[in-house]
Amino acid sequence: MRCLKCSIPLTMKNGIAVTMKICPSCEQNLPSVVNTLLRETKPKPLLGKYQIEYVLGKGGFGITYYAVGLDKKQYIVKEYCPAENVARSKTGKLTPCKYVNEFEQGKKKFIYEAKTLAQFTDSNIARTIDSFEENNTAYMVMEFIEGKRLSQELKEVPTGKKLSDDRVTEIVNFLVKVLTTVHAKGVYNLDIKPENVIRTDDGRIILVDFGSCRQVKFGSKSLRTFDPRYAPPELIAANGTVGAYSDVFELGMLLHTLLVGKPADSSFDRFFLPTKDPIDPSLPQEWASLIRSAIALQPSERHQSVGNWWRKRKGGEGERVKAGQVKDGENARERAGEKGKRTNFVVDLGFGVTLDMVYVPAGQFRMGSLKNVNERPQHKVKMPAFYLSKYPITQAQYLEIVGTNNSYFSHSLQRPVESVSWQDAQAFCQKLAKFTNQPYNLPSEAQWEYACRANTETTFYFGGKISSDLANYDASSYLSKHEIYGIHGKSRETTTDVGIFPSNSFGLYDFYGNVWEWCLDTWHENYDGAPNDGSAWVDETTLVKARLVRGGSWKDHAADCRSAHRTKYVPSTKANNIGFRIALLA
Repeated sequence: MRCLKCSIPLTMKNGIAVTMKICPSCEQNLPSVVNTLLRETKPKPLLGKYQIEYVLGKGGFGITYYAVGLDKKQYIVKEYCPAENVARSKTGKLTPCKYVNEFEQGKKKFIYEAKTLAQFTDSNIARTIDSFEENNTAYMVMEFIEGKRLSQELKEVPTGKKLSDDRVTEIVNFLVKVLTTVHAKGVYNLDIKPENVIRTDDGRIILVDFGSCRQVKFGSKSLRTFDPRYAPPELIAANGTVGAYSDVFELGMLLHTLLVGKPADSSFDRFFLPTKDPIDPSLPQEWASLIRSAIALQPSERHQSVGNWWRKRKGGEGERVKAGQVKDGENARERAGEKGKRTNFVVDLGFGVTLDMVYVPAGQFRMGSLKNVNERPQHKVKMPAFYLSKYPITQAQYLEIVGTNNSYFSHSLQRPVESVSWQDAQAFCQKLAKFTNQPYNLPSEAQWEYACRANTETTFYFGGKISSDLANYDASSYLSKHEIYGIHGKSRETTTDVGIFPSNSFGLYDFYGNVWEWCLDTWHENYDGAPNDGSAWVDETTLVKARLVRGGSWKDHAADCRSAHRTKYVPSTKANNIGFRIALLA
């Protein structure tokens, strides 16, 4: 065995153990040289263009290398290499010793995450340049960042001094922006610490090592890498569920380090001394309170969004008021319009999360159908113009406004929020209205159907039948009454990201399937007496306190997704197939 930087042999024979952490010759970090791509095997350049030079680090799931490309540029190469489960041949090929299926599943997740990271172009995120399979494993190639690590900057602070509040705010502002961007794609860093924050020569602050703490399970054993000084309890636990709240915890620990030179008491310490205040007593109350809200041991007691947490600091609410404005600073109901013309607009919710509102022009349509009793009688409705959210409200949007996300399918923050009651949806509207100073509300049933149909009278806005290429619904049934409306296909058995299926002519998406959408109206058994002006039909005196939902869901059949179909739930219902979208009068 050799040091991969200076090639000094590492063997017990010459007195140097393979377990040493520092090379005695070049002082290169040697977390472990077992199973690495060794210089003595003279490995060929990966993919024919990335020459491995030496090891930078090794964790439970893989190895990080320094490499030089044939283009003479420097790169970071991460290799999927689960510890204690693989053997490497002299040619560099990895072979799982056992748990072959788990090894392959982990490799697929590694490749998926590499491709997801490659989508980010934010200048504060280290770019993922390439990903590929070789040596029976997978690799991702990232740009090599030159600059000063935050840990070095902290060491250079004179004794008795500390970083200024302005400098701390600058650093955390950058990190919150980055994390909000990646959280919206369901990616978490899970290794936020001074060593992983770099300030480049041109002043950029970059967060590195995304995905370095991925969980890989082999049998009953879980492999996770983490820094015990900063890690939240759920990351340390073998079967803990991580999420955006885990990054909130580590960001709170980092903030403590920036302010006093060290993190707050670790999760380990606090389990053994639960009554001790983990916060340094020298911290001003406003900083201490902010950190304490981030590092609660229970994820449910923390903020679920880094943006919402950071805005709670002293002076942070001003940013939120500014963020709530419509893009270009125009009032939502006075949008770009010479001679009164209205257009779509976008609300900035802050930290990279936006809300698209689509202008729905005035008109009239025939509401209902002759299919079912509760869809009759068909009746003409004259509809004033209004705005409707382009998609069902997403988990990212809900997080930014409400601060929590209880969705069952939380794989991606771009999926619709679900497991929300009618009251939850109303509370979102009220908070958004306060945030933007605009009267947002749930759409009326008439607004929903008018916007869905988009001047069509067919069963669906794209024709008489639906298919799994056009919407996310249960296409697996051969029941005759559903075959009339849908083409047989495969059920996805989960929600999907919004906006991936075709829109209607108004530019609105996802009316069919994915999640049922709450409407403002109370339930009525038919349309006898329904208003014809597009307003919500609300009767608080009715004995049936149910509220309307529209559109079907991922687990409903084609017949339930029709433009005219309607059903009801009690307003306290929370289910993983019910969400909502919002409206605003023009």
